[in-house]
Amino acid sequence: MVFLRNLLLLLTLSLVGNVSAQVQRRISMGNDTYQVKSAATSVNAKKTEGEWVSLGTGKLRDDMITKIYMVDPMEWDVEIQESATTPGLYRIVNAYKDYPFRGGEWTEDTYMEIDATDPDHVYFSDHNTKVNFGDGDIWVSSIAGYEITRNGRDKEDVFAEGSAGTLKQGTITFPKNMLLATVDQTLSSYMIANEFEKFRVKLPGAPDLDITITPGAFNEEDNTLSVAVNVGSSCEKVRIGMFEGDYLTVMTNSLKDGSADYQEITESGEVKFPLEADGIYTFVALPYYQGEPIDPTIYTQEFAYLLDGWTSLGMAKYKEGILCDLDKEVIVGLTSVEYDVEIQESTDIPGFYRLVDPYAVDVYPYATTQNFDSSHKHYLEFDATDPDCVLIKYMADGCGLDFGGGIMEIWSKADRDIEENGKSKETVKAEGKYGGTLKDGVLTFPQESLLCYFPMYLAYPYWGNCTNQFKLTMPEGYTGIERTTTAKENNKVEYFTLDGIKVPASKLTHGMYIVRQGNKSYKTIVR
Repeated sequence: MVFLRNLLLLLTLSLVGNVSAQVQRRISMGNDTYQVKSAATSVNAKKTEGEWVSLGTGKLRDDMITKIYMVDPMEWDVEIQESATTPGLYRIVNAYKDYPFRGGEWTEDTYMEIDATDPDHVYFSDHNTKVNFGDGDIWVSSIAGYEITRNGRDKEDVFAEGSAGTLKQGTITFPKNMLLATVDQTLSSYMIANEFEKFRVKLPGAPDLDITITPGAFNEEDNTLSVAVNVGSSCEKVRIGMFEGDYLTVMTNSLKDGSADYQEITESGEVKFPLEADGIYTFVALPYYQGEPIDPTIYTQEFAYLLDGWTSLGMAKYKEGILCDLDKEVIVGLTSVEYDVEIQESTDIPGFYRLVDPYAVDVYPYATTQNFDSSHKHYLEFDATDPDCVLIKYMADGCGLDFGGGIMEIWSKADRDIEENGKSKETVKAEGKYGGTLKDGVLTFPQESLLCYFPMYLAYPYWGNCTNQFKLTMPEGYTGIERTTTAKENNKVEYFTLDGIKVPASKLTHGMYIVRQGNKSYKTIVR
């Protein structure tokens, strides 16, 4: 694996504990591990008397292996059979044989047996996926199945705890964190899985109700945001609304009862929503099937198109030299790569820059939907007001990447000396050890002058840029921190009350204001 295998394995092993069965049943739902007797001695799903009838080709999407190895959820075709004597009892033939990332090795057929005889309470027990990344076969189970088959608990008691899955519209799903995964040769405990609620089994003939939401371009002429919505072929219609803030159940309910503004579509296409201020917004797409609304699709993202206080300079060339170049004892397998990243400059402080999501999915090659926090944007800020002593400001919110030790935080030693150790910038500059240099449009840092923290595991930082790989090349046409008067005025942000009274940014209170930036004006709400 290219990821932090040594660190990840160490962190995984550190989660293994000895918790009593009684306590475990009460608290395991929120923990990262689920104690078992011995994964190595587990047996496959119990055999069932009677014949099995093939239903044809369905689909399996994994969100259990994802927990152990931080790969993205993947979906593939599988053969699904149903018991001829027990309707609702299904089994998947060689479920993980065609797993796209790495298929298993088979000497004989295996069956992943799923009990959906009660569609409201679905479960499955220990199953050997036969997927092996070198640490042993990966085993999976549902918590409900484990409690019923391993602990011998009454089904009704287990179901009452909410750990079972459901079968709706021909698709089996499970609640968040109600599945388990383990490696039989390295772990003595199951790890809680289905963290992103992506696991599902689609039976043959199940309706296509998938919806994807992809934000597109921002139109400055009418301040609208284009959103591409891909609608599954079985959806009769879809109501889609845009809401400010993170997702709340009330958003879906307001679409159902029609109390919120929404747009309604019957096929894939593009819709537009007004964007009056930067911030975090949630799109809720509510599909209808057989005349009734079903489970919504949710997409939350932070938008910064209006750039209050910032102006985009274009795309910089970022040669990553921090995470790939930490102390050798910490990270293995990450190589230095150079890629394009948007860079912005403060409209108030010339020479103060930030990179926009430099470690995001589809930007940084080692980022996946499993290891990157995409709920909002992450900014890597540079203080280059003195080009001979550039500082990287502390990323208190982290860079967005989590390889098992928490979202990693980046800082420069020079800025840490100023902020934590009480040194002056003049002293740091005179020492000449840690400050960066911005010269001829290229930013570099001395060897071992950058820091990285693993906040959930390590209490101290590790050196970055150990072999001097870091380099940031400013966009073409960059001329330094000096700006023309016209450019500064065009990017200047001014606030006015609804009565037209100008208010300094530092004096803003709760309420609605008119924002003027250059020749653009719009309303915003300060909360």
